[in-house]
Amino acid sequence: MFQRGAQALGPRGDGASLHASFTWLIRFETMTTRGKPMREGATDRPVVERLFGPIEDRDGARLLAGDLGKALLVVALIQAVLALARDPVALADAALYAISGPVIWATASRLAAVVVLFVAGGAGVLTVLALLGSTRTSGGRNIILALVAVWIAARAVQATFDYHRFGKTAKSARGGGDSVAPPRE
Repeated sequence: MFQRGAQALGPRGDGASLHASFTWLIRFETMTTRGKPMREGATDRPVVERLFGPIEDRDGARLLAGDLGKALLVVALIQAVLALARDPVALADAALYAISGPVIWATASRLAAVVVLFVAGGAGVLTVLALLGSTRTSGGRNIILALVAVWIAARAVQATFDYHRFGKTAKSARGGGDSVAPPRE
């Protein structure tokens, strides 16, 4: 068991091969959009500007979907820690965030984004009802986490739908890929 971990650290045990693996993953994620090269300068925008700024093109939408998928993993981790401390029923939300985050990150899935939006919206409503004392069911007390999850989910829906919309407009500009035939001359 420990030998396998030592092999992952590299022959000298310094972590060089592990670092190379992560470096390759980061380089692959930022330089490709499903195997297609990104335009020059697509990764130049800072993460904060991507998160809060407008979505300008397909590459920007893809990078934003990846950032939001990673953010969902962070929310899933926080939700799981809070669920283990207070309410184990909330582990279902954390599991859904943990599954949907990588799916949105890797594929820009519209379905995963919409499902996360419904779950986060429902969790937000239950949190507000629990804070108001209107419900006796389980509900969290962390309104900030609920609002962050709803915002991430809503922005993920926007990014994934824009990613696919920009893809259709690019295909139609090249003269193919849409179900609508080009006009006859």
